[in-house]
Amino acid sequence: MWAPGDFVPAHLQTAADFWSEEILLETAESDRATLLGWVEGVNLHDFIDKNSRGVFQGLAYDGSDITAAHFPNHVPDEHAAWVTSEVAALAATGCIAKWRDVADVAIHPKPHLVLPLGVEPKKPRLIWDARWLNLMCLHSPFSMDGVGKVAQCAWQGAHQVTIDHKAGYHHVALDPDSWQYFGFEWEGEMYVFTVLAFGWCSAPFIYSSLSEAVARYLRARDIPVLTWIDDFYLTNFRSTRMLSSKEQFQAALTAAYVALEVFYRAGYFLSIKKSELSPTTCLVFLGIICDAERGRFEVPEDKLAKLDAILTDAISSQVISFQMLEKLVGKCVSLSVAVPVAALYTHHMYKSLTVYQRTGGRRPNMDIDISPNGGLMFEMQRWLEVRKKFNGASWYRAEHKLLSLTGASDASSRGWGGLIRSPGQPIFKAGGDFPPQMAHEHINVQEGYALQQLLHLFSDDRPTRLAGSTLVSDVDSKVLHDAFRRGRASNTLMHDVITDLFWLQIEQDFTLKLRWVSSKANAEADRISRPGSDDFVRIDEQTFGELCQWAGETVTMDLMATPASVHKTWDARGCTEADLPFYSRYHTPGCAGVDVLTHDLRFMPGSATQECFGFCFPPTSMVGVFLQHLEECQARAIVVVPDHKQYWFPRMASAARKSRKLSVCGGVSPFFRVHHQRGSERFHFKRWDMVAVVVDFTKH
Repeated sequence: MWAPGDFVPAHLQTAADFWSEEILLETAESDRATLLGWVEGVNLHDFIDKNSRGVFQGLAYDGSDITAAHFPNHVPDEHAAWVTSEVAALAATGCIAKWRDVADVAIHPKPHLVLPLGVEPKKPRLIWDARWLNLMCLHSPFSMDGVGKVAQCAWQGAHQVTIDHKAGYHHVALDPDSWQYFGFEWEGEMYVFTVLAFGWCSAPFIYSSLSEAVARYLRARDIPVLTWIDDFYLTNFRSTRMLSSKEQFQAALTAAYVALEVFYRAGYFLSIKKSELSPTTCLVFLGIICDAERGRFEVPEDKLAKLDAILTDAISSQVISFQMLEKLVGKCVSLSVAVPVAALYTHHMYKSLTVYQRTGGRRPNMDIDISPNGGLMFEMQRWLEVRKKFNGASWYRAEHKLLSLTGASDASSRGWGGLIRSPGQPIFKAGGDFPPQMAHEHINVQEGYALQQLLHLFSDDRPTRLAGSTLVSDVDSKVLHDAFRRGRASNTLMHDVITDLFWLQIEQDFTLKLRWVSSKANAEADRISRPGSDDFVRIDEQTFGELCQWAGETVTMDLMATPASVHKTWDARGCTEADLPFYSRYHTPGCAGVDVLTHDLRFMPGSATQECFGFCFPPTSMVGVFLQHLEECQARAIVVVPDHKQYWFPRMASAARKSRKLSVCGGVSPFFRVHHQRGSERFHFKRWDMVAVVVDFTKH
């Protein structure tokens, strides 16, 4: 497990019993057989799209029979000797096998697929070019825990550890029946991979799914864990976060020991060189410095130096290769968690890549000219300036600022308009006709212009009102909403708007959030009169009443609701038929406030003394940030969440006072979906059970 020369490929197979009897117990029952099957050996046919058909490099492929193919290698002569040594090393460990040793070559003289080898020269890294096979595979989308989630997983003063698997993919065996599809030829010899191959599109999905299963197992033991394929991040036990730094260090050592023991029993080999096993408050995870002492992300100086070198060379030579520009864009975007402006200055980079792909194809060594006065030159020069000013960003905290503003903006064929509500002040309204240069632009660009004008006019009229606030503005342009979230738009004018809005937030010290709503909902009267226009899932009132009695305390606030979904007040005698006070996603009649993350949940709205005991059934994607906000408010609530140990589980478990499964009783689900056209219909969660948990963060 530890010595560099001790690696054994497909080693997870030897630990199948531990996976079955321990690790997978924290995985949804419906997924256990699949994951265990992968541990024992992955079968390619489970990932083939039998309906895939097309042409690649002049050859037709058909997924229904996995069309055979033999492609030549594309290894530069200067790397041939290195490839020979790499192939020999893979063969020595058993990650690959000679075809003549595992097949009857009289019947099958070569593997069904013989795909080309290539080299990534910078590392260098051996590449098995599986594009032909990938075209016939199912798309397997998945998500990973990016470094940004460190802020939701850890806390100020946390002691952190990182663990890296050695030769990650090679831990997972391929079923022998699948070897014939993972072939290549080198120096006249046919080989096949016997383990997951780097280059096969399904390999990251498989390996990440197994890593996440291990992470769930550790989270169930009070260890906060994040995963990124074969990289693991963890801290000391969450229950020890209030202890002294020395005690947290000791707890982190124990947590690391537990994790290492689990990895050992699960069949993993570790890269000690790439791991940080000595607990520290400041380390590098996924290329970003995570400083728990200061609660900040930063980019390592050596990484910035490499970026500066690429930019400086490109600016001075006024030319950059297609491949280098691709890498530059990737590097810039990867820094977004630590450099707030990262995505804003990649618009012309992306645009140049798109133009050259359309006109000249994707040729790695093709040169792209950089005009001295063009947008590409501007972005590169701007990057050199802003990276020095903005290297470092505070960990994201769930918003609960003292001042919460709400607004809306819209555009029509002739003009624009908008309004902002500010507590204790008259509603601010603004509008006007489009200037000639904007009148004929696309409606999505006009929507951006409307929002930009509204905010600038409000800032000029009430210069101190934005400071320290969170402004939540409704927009009915999905394109504007998504581009703002990305920090980048394909349209140059809209991208300029987004860039301007970022700098306005910096100058005025406020946070802008956009919420997409339908066109009807964005009209003030319509938005108030049609509060239930979206689908939502809730528990029935009877089950809610049972939860109130089970909790042993009167629920005083519905923390995420609409007028159509808000629950009733229940006391010792039963349901009073009076609606609970509630926070709503949108401004609606009767709501006590908009956006639960902008309110102090410890107290009832408008009070600094009356404690709140809330109820919340948050969307799955919001569970983590909601629990984080609840803890930061030191508040209490009943929460309904999936019984699925994701990254937020240790936080919830540390404050859980009691829990109760919301099972399907007598075939009738306690959940139902409300739709503005179809009415109410019973709803079943298929992948996992749901659980109600009483959480109490008042003593945290």
